[in-house]
Amino acid sequence: MREIRFRAWDKKRKLMYEVGELSWLKGGLYSSDGAVCEGFEKDNPVMQYTGLKDKNGVEIYEGDIVKTSSDTRIVKWNNACCGFTMKVINSEIDSLGTVYTGALNVEVVGNVYEND
Repeated sequence: MREIRFRAWDKKRKLMYEVGELSWLKGGLYSSDGAVCEGFEKDNPVMQYTGLKDKNGVEIYEGDIVKTSSDTRIVKWNNACCGFTMKVINSEIDSLGTVYTGALNVEVVGNVYEND
């Protein structure tokens, strides 16, 4: 079974929170250990762990930028296939399924929030 984990980007502080489970209570964001993500806004992005690691053992999350042998891609959720896909940067084409079959051949080089 795949591990379900999340991380969240704080736009104001420019920090990435790594949390196992998130819940919104009274307008605030809380992690499963009860920690409050102070001042965290509901419009801040929350990213899910794909359950996979890159060729260097780095966990791959939604929103990560990965380098393949031929191009650079963004990992994203695709409702049409109910799974994570990798979209080639500056292209309209999604490479369906390659996040699973190609995970060992990619390298996480950043994410869309810290590298904007």
